[in-house]
Amino acid sequence: MQQPELGIKINELRKAHGWSQEDLALEANINVRSVQRIESGEVKPRLSTLKNLSDLLEYDLLEKESQEANLWLMVMHLSCMFPVVVVPLFIWIWRRNDDSRINEHGPVLINFQLSLIIYMFIGGLLSLIGIGLILLPLFSIWLFFITLINTIKVAIGQQYNYPLSMKIIKL
Repeated sequence: MQQPELGIKINELRKAHGWSQEDLALEANINVRSVQRIESGEVKPRLSTLKNLSDLLEYDLLEKESQEANLWLMVMHLSCMFPVVVVPLFIWIWRRNDDSRINEHGPVLINFQLSLIIYMFIGGLLSLIGIGLILLPLFSIWLFFITLINTIKVAIGQQYNYPLSMKIIKL
């Protein structure tokens, strides 16, 4: 949910609970000015504050955020079909504070793509002696299916795995 709809919804929920802005601020452990700015649509609260407000107001304020994060996760995973690190790196840097799953998946996908680049370079060198001419097409087929399978797993909330991925970036 984006501002100003988010602020309006928080205002409605707060009033439905019979709380003043001061009461909500006290319960949420934030200052009153923050509540005022959130409700007026001036600012979008941090993810941790939004989770806290969701619990207090007994309403899932993160539902739309979660759907949007799922979309970005699927784009990140699908981008692994092409060994171009820019796409998952950009999404990870841009959206990592919006959802913890994006922050968790980003380094894994970047490591996988960096590993792919290394493996393709080695395959290219092996093509000079003929072995790479067999390995590179097999590797491409494997890459297509492992990426597709992992994207589907992420979309339905299952655990994913990228075998042969080196740990280059650590968090």
